[in-house]
Amino acid sequence: MTTLADELERLGKEATPGEWSCVDNSWEFSTIYDPNGSVLASVPIHSLTTEETQDQYEPIKEANAALIVALRNNLPTILSALREREEVEPVELRRGFLDAEPTDAMIDAGLEFNHRHNSAENMIASFKAMLAQAEIDGLIYASPVQREGMVWVPREPTEEMLRAGRIDLGCRRDCNLGVTRAGQVYAAMLSAAPVQGGEK
Repeated sequence: MTTLADELERLGKEATPGEWSCVDNSWEFSTIYDPNGSVLASVPIHSLTTEETQDQYEPIKEANAALIVALRNNLPTILSALREREEVEPVELRRGFLDAEPTDAMIDAGLEFNHRHNSAENMIASFKAMLAQAEIDGLIYASPVQREGMVWVPREPTEEMLRAGRIDLGCRRDCNLGVTRAGQVYAAMLSAAPVQGGEK
């Protein structure tokens, strides 16, 4: 599957290289130039602009040109951010599981391997703490195929998520065993979570 990062990288390689710039030549148009000063594009003001609406549309015309240039010149940074997000393989969940209690199936899945160490309440708190940390870190976001009530969450927990989850399992912040247990809780409960289309 071609991702947004893949498509932007392809376009970036095919487009004119180097630092672009723009100049607001007049109220009617702005011009985008390549590093050598050659014209790449002209960005005109809205075609229905009148004397009465010039002050309204001229800043929009200038912003359009500036945005194109800024996106082109910052493409490496944009690609890096997109690639980092893609590294955390997502799974699609109903939005409600970020706030509501996990299902019985999710709790049973976690307790199956961890019942000797923690209660269901501990595991629920740990799981929700990890999802909360993921949301803080910007790793929970709307499904790219818009489905009402659905979001993507990390399939594999990050280090920050594991650190957030181990406290609720009764482990110290410096306890590596707690990190392992938190990861097991997350994986087990996520695998049993209802996803698009109903129960797994």
